[in-house]
This record gives sequence, structure tokens and C-alpha cells, in this order.
Amino acid sequence: MMKFKLKVILYLGISLILTFSLSTCEKSVDSLTLIGEKHFVSGYEPLMEDGKIQAVVEIPAGTLDKWEVDKETGYLKWEIRDGKPRVVQYLGYPGNYGMIPRTLLSKESGGDGDPLDVIVLGQPVERGSIVKAQLIGVLKLLDGGEQDDKLIAVLDGSPFSGIYRCSRYHSNLVCQL
Repeated sequence: MMKFKLKVILYLGISLILTFSLSTCEKSVDSLTLIGEKHFVSGYEPLMEDGKIQAVVEIPAGTLDKWEVDKETGYLKWEIRDGKPRVVQYLGYPGNYGMIPRTLLSKESGGDGDPLDVIVLGQPVERGSIVKAQLIGVLKLLDGGEQDDKLIAVLDGSPFSGIYRCSRYHSNLVCQL
């Protein structure tokens, strides 16, 4: 049983909005691997000229299959645990879960060795899609004593697309679980 403290703080006043998928995976190598048009970690810019971010969708909203980008190859792979593809044993992901390209921060530099995580609120988006996003907040998380923050964004055209920042809905939204 893994024990960890989860601390969540929504930072207010961050402005971000998603605008639909720019591209999707080009081909499937096998049932466990998808290859994109470009290297998912280094092939896309993290920020657009208009200030929006680009996100790689690893896990579509509502699904249970745990996929992630391989940092070396840039391929999207189904995570293997105990010799089997990993399927989470709880509710599906509440939003499209993914990462921001070119944001690797090594453990030596204070990161977790992975790109920044992002949860994109809105309708499910195809695995491997590259989406533009408008940030609305950050979940400040500690997982096993390591910082593991999640950016929160809103998919353009979704029922949430009118949300531009958390402070619009609550002027002092801070919680700890």
C-alpha cells in the first residue's frame, strides 16, 4: 500500500483556454504503441505565440488505460506493470490527461524527471492529439514527498470554455486534502 500526502492548491488569476485538436497520431506500431507526426516530448513547442499552451493527450477523459509518452523515443506507449498493460482500478480520468512538450525537469534540478502534467477539462479527445489550451489553474501536488503539480486547462468548445480563471468563481479557492 503506497502512502502519500496529497496537497492541492489552485492558483488564481492564471488565464488559459484550449482550442481544439491540432493533430493526432500518425500510426500505430502495435496495440501498445502510437507514433506521432513528431517526437511528442521535443517535437512541439510548449507555448504558442498567442500565449496558449500545446498539450499532448495521453489519456482521454473517462478512460482507464494508463498511457504515457516515452521520453527517449517520443512514442506514446501503454504503461506496462507486472507484465500487463496498466488499467487504473478506479473511476476514469476526469479530464483529458497529458503533458506539455519540452518541459522536462530533471530530478537534479528539482523536478520529477517528467514533462509537466496537464488535465484538460472538456469532452474526450483522441489519444495522441495535440491540443491548444488556455490555462486556468495549477494543482500543487506532493506524491511520495515529491512535487508533482498538474496544470488545469479548459478545452475550447466544451461546456467549460467560458472559464478563463478560477478566481472568477471564488476569490480565495485554496484547499488541502
